[in-house]
Amino acid sequence: MQFRKCGPTNLDALHIMFGGAHVNGATASTPGDLSSSSSDDDVQEIEKNPLDVKLATLQKKKDKKRKASTSCIEEKEDKTSPFLRLYKQTCSKIEEGVEKITTSVDASSAPSMHSQVPSIVEAMKMLKECGVEEKTALMHTSTLLIMKPEIRELLNSFETIEGRLDWLKREHEMKQLP
Repeated sequence: MQFRKCGPTNLDALHIMFGGAHVNGATASTPGDLSSSSSDDDVQEIEKNPLDVKLATLQKKKDKKRKASTSCIEEKEDKTSPFLRLYKQTCSKIEEGVEKITTSVDASSAPSMHSQVPSIVEAMKMLKECGVEEKTALMHTSTLLIMKPEIRELLNSFETIEGRLDWLKREHEMKQLP
């Protein structure tokens, strides 16, 4: 973006340094690249002497040592790089938070309370047992009440049918008051 209107200030110096450098396939190469213009006549074989072979084997041993020590270098980078240190700390905090959430969800979804609360069908049977008739205002109020699990548990905890019916009638009267 900065060179849109004019070139770099040292353009003349760059021209002096690199003005004679021209790259074509004949004079340039990249490692491992075999250009199609090269022929076998251009290649000259060099005989290996025993000293070169020894140097090559030593180089291979050094390479193996370097590969083995890369894990040590990575550990050192972790200790020295503040970015990696903060990244790992953040990841560990996230993992701790996930574990806390998971344990709290497991604890809150324990089925122990739900096993004591009767279902709506069972609560309807309790209503009919204590004498609440269908097509009445008391039945309507009672069905609205048993939608809540706490009320179903309360109805189940009454020892007598009369006590359950009395409580339902009182709740119905409270709902009727303006």
